[in-house]
Amino acid sequence: MDEERYQQLLRATGSLQEWLTPLTFADLSRSATTSLIAEQAMAWARWHGFVVRTEVEAIASRLRPRDHRISPLAIAGEHPAGRQLAIEIDSINRVWSIEKLATEADAGKFALWIKWGGPVTLSLIPEKIGVVELPVIATKLAGRITYSREA
Repeated sequence: MDEERYQQLLRATGSLQEWLTPLTFADLSRSATTSLIAEQAMAWARWHGFVVRTEVEAIASRLRPRDHRISPLAIAGEHPAGRQLAIEIDSINRVWSIEKLATEADAGKFALWIKWGGPVTLSLIPEKIGVVELPVIATKLAGRITYSREA
């Protein structure tokens, strides 16, 4: 990745982090939390002129068609100027998401990983992937786990 592309990725990562930082919610399920974050990420991408789609086949799944661990990309975007975007959203440190995003970045897309919940603990994330961390608090009450966030 050349320096200009790297700087663009840093700006995109910072911009998405700023967009998501004010997000607050309370007592949501894991899937509702992920959906809300995805809605906000899509709004951010649209605000920057991208046409977005969800659940898009990842390049990695075409390269390894028999590997059922590779799920679709959470969000894919295409800008009229030709730039492309790939976003994954996880509450756990999922290595497969990083591998998928690395493959998307190798194809020229801006690859962004939104990690919500606890901190990122994966140590080998390539610099071609922008990481957005979104702290979220988990609460367990009567056997039910809910997620909340205060900005």
